[in-house]
Amino acid sequence: MVNVCLGAVRAIYDNTDTQQSFAGIDIGGEGAAEGLNPLYFWNVDWNFLSLVLTFVGITFAVISLIDAYLYNDTYPGYGSVAKNREGARAEINRTSENLGNEVNKVFNNEHSKSGHILKDLQEKELKEWVNYSNHVTHVFDTYKDYIFKAERSIIHITEEYRRRNENIRTDKVRPAYWDKKFEFVSKMKTPEEIFSNCKDYYFPGDKIQEEVSIHQKRLIEEQIQYEKELNNLKDETDKKILELRKNYAFT
Repeated sequence: MVNVCLGAVRAIYDNTDTQQSFAGIDIGGEGAAEGLNPLYFWNVDWNFLSLVLTFVGITFAVISLIDAYLYNDTYPGYGSVAKNREGARAEINRTSENLGNEVNKVFNNEHSKSGHILKDLQEKELKEWVNYSNHVTHVFDTYKDYIFKAERSIIHITEEYRRRNENIRTDKVRPAYWDKKFEFVSKMKTPEEIFSNCKDYYFPGDKIQEEVSIHQKRLIEEQIQYEKELNNLKDETDKKILELRKNYAFT
């Protein structure tokens, strides 16, 4: 557009022998109808020389734009390398600015996640463990009662049999083994051995509460230790980021 207006100024000068400057041109359109305002170049009476000069100016402008776009150094590939370097610099600067925020998001998310995990373990998993333990304890205690009653019933039956048998024996001799009472072997009376796959969940009496306290304390200590290690890792990461920014900084 500037080249066309300059060409129009040249045409007006050639036609009227009057010099013009852009500072004095009326943008309101005065002289446009007479072809004396270069801003309204379509009304100007163009001559050959002004057309040639305008064409040359536009040609040089186009060449300059193309040259700037396709700029390359005299050394083969140097211009492409420079363009790649500019792109890499912009990407590194952009990444450097966002890196700290992204790292903070990751560590904040981990802190939040560890808190949720601890809460789930305390309020869900630990309660389920207590319920399962109570169920196992109930089964074990029921089994003990069952074995005790069965043993007592068998003793009663055998004693009654021996008493009656003794009354009808013709030799009146009491067998020596009758003096020994019936008794289940120790393993049969121990549910921890009968149900060995569940013995780790058996806590008689109020021992379950002691175990709950132990597990709660362990979970809290492990969560505190994890938070500590996470903070240490965050500090180390921040140092690495500062080193990266220092080593790969572009200004």
